[in-house]
Amino acid sequence: MLRVRDNGVGIDRDLLPKVFDMFVQGTRSAERTEGGLGLGLAIVKNLVVLHGGSVAARSEGVGKGSEFEIRIPLADPQLIASAPAGAKRIQATRSACSSSTTTKMPRTCSARSSACTVTP
Repeated sequence: MLRVRDNGVGIDRDLLPKVFDMFVQGTRSAERTEGGLGLGLAIVKNLVVLHGGSVAARSEGVGKGSEFEIRIPLADPQLIASAPAGAKRIQATRSACSSSTTTKMPRTCSARSSACTVTP
């Protein structure tokens, strides 16, 4: 699980159910004059779902910050072991795979599955 929390502008309660839809943006104001295309969170959701995960957004409202939570299941070690010879593997720390712990346990992340498994 990866959880990101900020104390920024927050998200209006009416916008929360649609925040992961394409081209959805918050209301512009004098303080918020610049905006993107409204694609970033839609891309995040699609990538997470493609990896068997889920993403959620929470906010107590405008001016009260936001929290995003991403959950991606760990890969089955047998699946990793049976990956084709061409599958790329990268080394990462546990904190790169899950921010819910500060332990720096070595992990292996498969570029194909993007899921982390403990290295023997």
